[in-house]
Amino acid sequence: NIRKKLAAENKAASYLRYAIGEIVLVVIGILIALQINNWNEARKERNIEIKYLKNLKLDLITDLVNLDSMIVDRRSKMVSANTLLELKPPTTIEELTVFHSLVGNVYGWTSFTPRTITINELISSGNFNIIKNDSIKSYLMSIKEINEVIVIRREHMRREYDNYLYDRSWSMIEILPFTDINESIKNGRRINLKISNSKQLQIASQAAVYLNDIVIRNGLKLALVNNRGILMIYESLYAEIEKLIKFIDEDIDGVS
Repeated sequence: NIRKKLAAENKAASYLRYAIGEIVLVVIGILIALQINNWNEARKERNIEIKYLKNLKLDLITDLVNLDSMIVDRRSKMVSANTLLELKPPTTIEELTVFHSLVGNVYGWTSFTPRTITINELISSGNFNIIKNDSIKSYLMSIKEINEVIVIRREHMRREYDNYLYDRSWSMIEILPFTDINESIKNGRRINLKISNSKQLQIASQAAVYLNDIVIRNGLKLALVNNRGILMIYESLYAEIEKLIKFIDEDIDGVS
């Protein structure tokens, strides 16, 4: 109505100003609507990002717990391998049980398996870029690379265990010489230290051969070195995970 009135009165300038004002109002309305829509989309995306970050943190905390036990285990294997290298051939029941306990500790095979549920989901779903913090993304990739190095080092160590320890040992010493197999099958492992003198001499003779075998001694040295190498990588990984958790906490608390 206003436009018609202005046009009828031949007030072109006023008409033009009014028309432009209407256009400006429409544009502003559209821009506001777009901004609100963008804000809503950004908020939805941020909520998804926070969910991923929280799940990543849970995975990383699990890794820290597992790494704690693995670090203790690797240190224990190093000590056991070194003790065997310095051990005199055992003769008494007590000495023989210590010897077999050390062997069992060195030979026990353990592996660290990282919890990668969330990072795998991020990558496979194409949502990795939803993580906006570059430091978090950088540390995630760094941790992934360290885990790949661990696998390579572990496989290398496994080959040396097979060649120098496992394959060599089982023709020299009896496995679990103090374990009552029948009782263990029924009720779990049962130790029987009441053995005959001849059996004790046989076990002692096997231990002496084992401790003086050059291949075994080389294998124990390699086990010591390899466990030390993996231990250092575990400690490096532990430090990286702690830093990443700190970045995640700061990101969630600072922006959400």
